[in-house]
Amino acid sequence: MKRIGIIAINIGGGGTLVNLQSLLNEFIRHDIPNQYFIWAESKILSKIPDGKCIVKIPVDSYKYLWLFWGINKSIDANKIDLILVPGGFFLRKKVATIVYSQNLLPFTNSVIIKYFPSLNFFRLLLLKFLYIYSFSRANSIVYLSENSKSIISKQYFIKNVNNTVIPNGVNEIFIRRNKSGKILKNGPNLVVNILYLSRIDEYKNHIPLFNAVMILRARGYIDLRFSCVGPAYKKSKTKLLRYMDNKSSDWPSWFFIKDEIPYEDVAQITSISDLGIFLSECESMPISMIEMMARGLPMVCSNVEPMRSIAGESALFVNPRDELSIANAIERLILDDNFRLKLSFNAKILGGRYKWSDHADRILDLSNQVLRLDN
Repeated sequence: MKRIGIIAINIGGGGTLVNLQSLLNEFIRHDIPNQYFIWAESKILSKIPDGKCIVKIPVDSYKYLWLFWGINKSIDANKIDLILVPGGFFLRKKVATIVYSQNLLPFTNSVIIKYFPSLNFFRLLLLKFLYIYSFSRANSIVYLSENSKSIISKQYFIKNVNNTVIPNGVNEIFIRRNKSGKILKNGPNLVVNILYLSRIDEYKNHIPLFNAVMILRARGYIDLRFSCVGPAYKKSKTKLLRYMDNKSSDWPSWFFIKDEIPYEDVAQITSISDLGIFLSECESMPISMIEMMARGLPMVCSNVEPMRSIAGESALFVNPRDELSIANAIERLILDDNFRLKLSFNAKILGGRYKWSDHADRILDLSNQVLRLDN
């Protein structure tokens, strides 16, 4: 029996918590008699699944000091064999360690500069240093995509025993309840529900999307309904709202900002949507895009990696800053039923490939490899 510790003190809500929950659910289902010790804040531990193999250890005070001074004592007390770090960084190493690279943003200079001179700019620089420090001390790095691995390894030569790509999975509710493509009545006078499932942030290109919608409305598509669902970086949301107010007085009736939606309700929102949009410029793994794909939504996506490789033949690809290209792609999906249904069919197949059971199996295999090489 292996005793595996999981450092989750810097995991908040949203997607990172859902990922951890999904991974632990798969560990619980396995017959392998491992024990998993989770260090996290109490509010996070309360949302972690219970199981005979799960041990929850609260870290509520001075958690980053604990990460430096207290963790080794806890590792010794609980006789931990191996550490998993899904949050991306750790400060002291005592046993074999596998660290995830889930955040590509600090390694993308063209995006970081968008935040200058805010505190977030300097936070990203600090995170970059912490990630590099952690990667250099880990036994293995888990990248979520080949693109992420390529970008980081080109910038920094990091010698590790095992570096591998293990994509995250998609929550089963998106795969179980996927839908068939919808036949739309051709022409501009129809209601089409279009979903952008992602956080509002500097590199997500919500303003070009809004301008694309304005172009479509000028062409007569006045019954399009756009929903932007996901948490918001406050400054980006403020800038977006100010921009829309200056451009249109009636935008709240057709362009909806939903940044307070519980994750449990996201699957329901995808089920009433007809098309999906994903215009991010930087992703380690675009899990929200894959969730839309798994539900069968034909996509309009950024023409950058890893979106191109993952979406493949389920999407039309556009320059995410080019509002005319975005508008033309959306219009084509509205008007061409056969093409849209083809993309919907492909989306369900491609999105359904990402399963947490596969991710958990590969993580356990990697853990065994690391432990063998470390002994």
